[in-house]
Amino acid sequence: MGGIQPNARGAEHRADFTVGAVRVRVETAEAALRDPLRDACAGYVAGGTDPAVAVRLVVDLAAEPAAGLPELPRLALAADGATLVDVSEGWELTLSPSGLEPQGRAHLRRWREDPALWRLQVEGLVRVVAATLAPAAGGALVHGCAMVAPEGDRAALFVGASGDGKTTMTRRLPGWRALADDTAWLGRAGAGWVVAGTPFAGKERLPRSGEVVPLSGIFTLAPSSPLALTPLEAAPAFFELASRTLWFAPAWGGTQALWDLLAAAAAEVRVWRLASHLEDAVAPAVGAALDDPEGACSQG
Repeated sequence: MGGIQPNARGAEHRADFTVGAVRVRVETAEAALRDPLRDACAGYVAGGTDPAVAVRLVVDLAAEPAAGLPELPRLALAADGATLVDVSEGWELTLSPSGLEPQGRAHLRRWREDPALWRLQVEGLVRVVAATLAPAAGGALVHGCAMVAPEGDRAALFVGASGDGKTTMTRRLPGWRALADDTAWLGRAGAGWVVAGTPFAGKERLPRSGEVVPLSGIFTLAPSSPLALTPLEAAPAFFELASRTLWFAPAWGGTQALWDLLAAAAAEVRVWRLASHLEDAVAPAVGAALDDPEGACSQG
């Protein structure tokens, strides 16, 4: 993520958030949002690649505090057929995702005078906007832990729901290096696929890296089961990926581009179901799977 900077007039602040091949620039005239912008994705080291899609998001704050806690927006297609608008309680978000310069506006509620909640709102906005624009940049945001193998030239993606052990996986692979423990970028790169970390942290807020690494395999996590590694065919692999992908605009035409991308990933990348208890030593099985050129190993 880039630093917080005043604009040319000295009245506004901005921060650049790099999410895979998407860059989200958040701009605000609200001094109260300066620290939340700075802290929203603390601990993230952005990658060195140029974005395929860059969006500008202008944010302001409501005057009065609101009760309750914020949730992530859910976008619906507006009457003009080209603009996405938030339809959930507590947000006002408009996003124009098409064209050469996508842009949006957001009106944040003051969920109590608590900068920590504003930080979560900023992070949520970036998450929603980046996920929506990801297919246009040849990628998708998935709930997953991205790990780089000891040799450093290939990575594995471990996908699962909250509580399935994504963060724990960062400690179960000795010699491996973590890119992300909660949300990862899955993207095309020429004829192959890559994975990268994103700014979005898990509950432990571990360091994340936007380094882009070739993807050698995907593992769907099935915790609290005897250790077993089973290869998946394309259809169940697609279902697993789709169920772990972040998507906030179900009525938009961009949904089809997302499904097409996930279907291609499921067909072209080797996918396994990894069942285990958290105390099981999974590194040998994972390494053997990635070394299997046919992707046909099954261990139990």
